[in-house]
Amino acid sequence: MIQQDIFFRRYGARIASQLLKPIVTPIDRFEFPKNSTWHYNQVDGISVGPDPNDYFFRNLDNKIFVEHVIALNAADNLGTPRKLGIPLMPEVRSFHMRFKRFRITQNVAEAPTQENILSIVSYCLIAKAYKYPRSIYAEYYKWHNAEGTVWKKMAEVAAASNRTQYYFMNLPQTLPSLQRLNTGCKTFSQVTLNIFNTKELLFLLEIWKWISLEYRSTSIIGDISQEALNKINLVIQDNGSWMMFNMGLLNRWRYIKGMTSEAEKTKIDPIQMQKLFLRALMSLMSYRHSEVQEQEQQETTQTGSSNPSSADSTDYDKLKVVDENDEDNASEHYQKLLDNLDSDLEQLNIIEKEADKLIRADTIEDKDKISENKKEATTRQKAETEKQKESTAKKKLLKDTGDIAPDSDVEVSKFENKTDVMQAVKTKIDTLADDGMLDGSEYRRKLKLIEKYEALPSPDPSVKLVDYIKIDPAVLKISEEDHNDQIPDIVTVPDKSMLKSSLLDFDRRYIKDVMQKDIVSMAVSTQKAGFVVTDYNVEKIESAIGKYDSHTMRINPVEGLPSTIRFKVPVVEENGTFSSGNTTYSCRKQRAD
Repeated sequence: MIQQDIFFRRYGARIASQLLKPIVTPIDRFEFPKNSTWHYNQVDGISVGPDPNDYFFRNLDNKIFVEHVIALNAADNLGTPRKLGIPLMPEVRSFHMRFKRFRITQNVAEAPTQENILSIVSYCLIAKAYKYPRSIYAEYYKWHNAEGTVWKKMAEVAAASNRTQYYFMNLPQTLPSLQRLNTGCKTFSQVTLNIFNTKELLFLLEIWKWISLEYRSTSIIGDISQEALNKINLVIQDNGSWMMFNMGLLNRWRYIKGMTSEAEKTKIDPIQMQKLFLRALMSLMSYRHSEVQEQEQQETTQTGSSNPSSADSTDYDKLKVVDENDEDNASEHYQKLLDNLDSDLEQLNIIEKEADKLIRADTIEDKDKISENKKEATTRQKAETEKQKESTAKKKLLKDTGDIAPDSDVEVSKFENKTDVMQAVKTKIDTLADDGMLDGSEYRRKLKLIEKYEALPSPDPSVKLVDYIKIDPAVLKISEEDHNDQIPDIVTVPDKSMLKSSLLDFDRRYIKDVMQKDIVSMAVSTQKAGFVVTDYNVEKIESAIGKYDSHTMRINPVEGLPSTIRFKVPVVEENGTFSSGNTTYSCRKQRAD
């Protein structure tokens, strides 16, 4: 575990300009520093406490102290929750009996006292302790009361302890526009609830209120003192990336009317700060479909460690947006971002308008479809009734006459449903772009990945990969010339046509001309699930225990981070045998319809 100041200096936003372009880090570099308290706010009605195998605990050897909060803070609860008479302490004891790594404590502000021991405040049992009257706002009341309890507890711990507290927030799937956030601050109605319909969006709205000047008192964070905020770090994570802000620093950066003229020059107006914070969230969201994280992970692996406590401090300079020593470049870079701030935030409004148009169009279309479906259902029902009568009459006729209905030819083309691999990927990319999950540059980058796939070489250097997996139907046919003199003449066989068989050459020709293409085609077909293959290599390896082909495939998901898939396939000889583990096996044909 490293010291708090070193940890924050490496990963936290230390100056106000970093709101424009914050430090975004892969999640594998996060590790709780010394003297930390984690507020585990997974209030889902199922969990009792944190998972002992959580990735954040990977380098912790000491016991972890856990305090379980089972009662709401009664100051400003909404929705008149009723406390249930369910004993929760047996669940707590059972949890600690199963997971010996966790040690129960009644107050994390008092125990543990050692810096190297992590403490956790768990709020999981709050959901099991209360019941709310049925209402359209019931879920919101549950969330609001639980979050209010979390932040009241954080203020209490800050007043009684010097521990640095960590609160984790997940980035919403889509970010709301400035207009919707401002409207949500003014009035909270059913319309607002439909917009802010996840706990991530609701907490973002609370942060928005807290930064504002007019609505700060209505936020669940509004009455927390500056001394307590100094000890609270907000970690915002999304899809394997995270960034960190100290709540005390954010509060000190705000300008409030009545401050000195010098403070007015150095501090940020609350409205401008709201925009900067939203822009910081957009920066984190831009890593959602980016390969930057993976490149940083590879750089860390090359340096020898992904552990923050053991890595050299120079490794983390790669995370900086600009060189801090080059003041001219830094100021020019941030000024450019600041000039484009309003236009960047306007993109959120454009995305919302397009989404609203699609929703309205779908609603109108659904109404038209309902009326059309009713008419079609009536017509279909009449047609089915007529067909049923006709079928019954035919069956009766066949039964009476004893005739058998003749067989008819089946058109195979009617049952073929060939899906173009790249078309499936393009459809998913278009869907994400329509939902506002991809910006213009990311959309173009994804399309370039498709072009990259189309230019990939194949195991046969003479053709591209896209052409290699296409099998010519002529190769699958075994003509008369191919098996004319396969079996020498046998006197005792009077029917000489019995000396010819296409099956004698079937295995050899398939293994030689088709099987490798089928293997590669199978792997490449995973693109139908929304992956883009950006590299494909086949390496032949031969050892004392057998021969096999090592396939290495690089895939780039439309939504997510790239990864590498490796698999081995034994080399099958033309006679249908292969060796594995110094043992020879024979292939058998697989039955299929």
